[in-house]
Amino acid sequence: MITRRAFTTLALSAAALAIVPGLSGLLGLAGGASVAHAADGEERLVTTYTVKKGDTLHTIAQEKGLGFLEMRAANPDVEPWLPEVGREVIVPSVHIAPKGMEKGVLISLGAMRLFHFQKDGTVNSYPIGIGAEGLETPTGETKIVRKKKNPNWYPTENIRKRKPHLPAMVPAGPDNPLGTRAMYLGWPAYLIHGTNLPEGVGRRVSSGCIRMYPWDVESVFEKVDVGLPVESLTKRHSVAYDDGRLWLEVHPTLDGWNALEARDEDRPRPGLTQDIINDVVAAAPESIRINWEAVEKVALEERGYPVAVGRAAQTAAR
Repeated sequence: MITRRAFTTLALSAAALAIVPGLSGLLGLAGGASVAHAADGEERLVTTYTVKKGDTLHTIAQEKGLGFLEMRAANPDVEPWLPEVGREVIVPSVHIAPKGMEKGVLISLGAMRLFHFQKDGTVNSYPIGIGAEGLETPTGETKIVRKKKNPNWYPTENIRKRKPHLPAMVPAGPDNPLGTRAMYLGWPAYLIHGTNLPEGVGRRVSSGCIRMYPWDVESVFEKVDVGLPVESLTKRHSVAYDDGRLWLEVHPTLDGWNALEARDEDRPRPGLTQDIINDVVAAAPESIRINWEAVEKVALEERGYPVAVGRAAQTAAR
């Protein structure tokens, strides 16, 4: 179970749950994640994976419950489609939710993840595919208005203009892009749904809907009720304090995700912005010594996993 905090909440991949020794219940971690120390002394909340023959960053992402582009962001120096066998790659298996909710679904477009806040305080996190450029997923508040197993797909007029070969209705089955489950939102024509193309999860390729891996959407479908609040936001950074450490997580911008997809090394990087500064200050207790050099580095690199950017005086002295 993950403890709620007024400011923000750490969430975990829906894989295995564990508590890292020395950290409180706020840090409910997945897949054996722990505080890893980089060569430069940076503290990260990550797991690692050793590349095997036949692996790609995409197959590793699916196996570890992640999206393709978040694996790319965490491993910018790794060849995504032919990683070196035996190389250790970072698996960003822990994420900080950009805000807390009592109960509901939070769509983080900035992180390309869905956070499900459950009644018992558990928070699960799942990778998602979101709207392509020009077909952005809406932001704001809505709710789940209907659920459907094995849904038919009725392409909108705009989709059929772009793809005139499509029929007016695609029946349930292996050719249906909604997959096996659909949760209809209060925004007309927008859904949280599965997919028949898992390769699109963790990327900006949809017409605005939220795509999930088939196994993830089936799990979430059983846990949510009609009427459940849903909020979608673009905020791409999150901050949390726990056990003497201040953690910061920063993701690429939406344009940055596009550049990662295109393997453009000159992607836009806003760096340290005023909203990141404000949230770091707001989350840090008076006892915390903020390392502003670390904050600036995390903001610029946009690796998409939590990094310690401040420590309490007694923790820093260890």
